[in-house]
Amino acid sequence: MRTSMGWSKDAWFLVILVWFAFYSPFSETKSNCSTPLEIRDKWYFRGEPGSMLRVRKKSMVFKQKGQKTIRYKCLEAKGQTFMLRTRVNGVGLHGIVCIGFVSVDEPGADYSLWRLSQRASGHPLMAPLLISSSVTLSINTLCNGAQTKTQYFIHRAKKTCRFPTTLRAMWHSDYPRSLALVIFKIRHALYHHEQDYTAFQLRYTRQRQLHTKN
Repeated sequence: MRTSMGWSKDAWFLVILVWFAFYSPFSETKSNCSTPLEIRDKWYFRGEPGSMLRVRKKSMVFKQKGQKTIRYKCLEAKGQTFMLRTRVNGVGLHGIVCIGFVSVDEPGADYSLWRLSQRASGHPLMAPLLISSSVTLSINTLCNGAQTKTQYFIHRAKKTCRFPTTLRAMWHSDYPRSLALVIFKIRHALYHHEQDYTAFQLRYTRQRQLHTKN
């Protein structure tokens, strides 16, 4: 984590990000809060072992070692800025956090992650700010930077490739030994020779049956 008082190169990127979000001609057009494909992944915090942010299409999950998992639903997004909400204890309260992703060229990092809402008790970046339910939740008013200058560097879990859905199937080749290419998970491709194929097929069928029953 880095909390700085000066204007670093990353801080200027943040200013530009906020400017485009709130002062561009499209600032009044609300998105459906669907996160971009390039940030949907598991992200680990550089210098903070045990902390992880899981970004899904319309939600984010933050895990910190020894602490309760925080599940956020995305309410509004503009560019790479997101307003998130989680359930909190207390009648008539929302738990809100605003974060912004900025692509960086840093050793061991893919993005810098900035807190764009006011500080709250808990994790410096991801702790929810308690907001009264009577307040109108708007990315324009709640995600304005708040002068927190709280920044973390994050990196992907590991470098992998993803097989498209159309390729996740059983494939046979014309190779004389009947080599079979099996793609059964997004990130795994296994080659099976003819002598292993029958046994594998039985195991795979059994696993599919158990999965269907469950």
